[in-house]
Amino acid sequence: MNKKILKLIALMLLVILPCKVNAYNFCTTDDTVKLNKFAANVLTNYNYYEVNGQVKFKITINNLNSNIYIYDVKKKQTYYSIGEITLDNYGPNQTVEYKIYSNLPYCKGQYLNSLYVTLPPYNRYYKDKLCEGLENYRLCQRWSNVDLTYDEFKKEMNDYLNSKNQNETINLNDYKSIYQIILDFYIKYYYIILPIIIIIGGIIIVLKKQKENNDEF
Repeated sequence: MNKKILKLIALMLLVILPCKVNAYNFCTTDDTVKLNKFAANVLTNYNYYEVNGQVKFKITINNLNSNIYIYDVKKKQTYYSIGEITLDNYGPNQTVEYKIYSNLPYCKGQYLNSLYVTLPPYNRYYKDKLCEGLENYRLCQRWSNVDLTYDEFKKEMNDYLNSKNQNETINLNDYKSIYQIILDFYIKYYYIILPIIIIIGGIIIVLKKQKENNDEF
């Protein structure tokens, strides 16, 4: 066979074969739709634990499968798992981002979705003695954002307690003032009020006696 013909056939094969391979190794629209469903089905939840007065969070990612994988943006780590995976050692008061990518051979690395987990702030002073009986106050709530030194915390708590005690004293004084007004009024007009009370009391006694006598007949 002529060498020119052989070269031509070889050149044609080089052109045709890659086209056939690409026809089967291409991320189709159906693949993308399926992958997006997998990504939308991924869920997260978290719980916490305390170690030496510090709080740490564990984040659990559910509904994973072999067609997708997870990338932790903060830790710069990639996770391949089926079912669920629990990731540990996250601090409070931060938002963790997980990016979901395709793991299909023909769609490898295709970005699908992002998950965001917002972890609450943690108040390291919520167990302090100054918070006893004041658990609902903002500086004493466990998940309150209290960015204070301990000296600043004590000062604000003492200011709050002093203000609270002062308000209670004012309320008590108001009560005493009302009582004192009534007493002063009675002392000033007792010569009018006392006879009225005696007359009304006498009328009530007479009416009661009459009722008892009528009941006997």
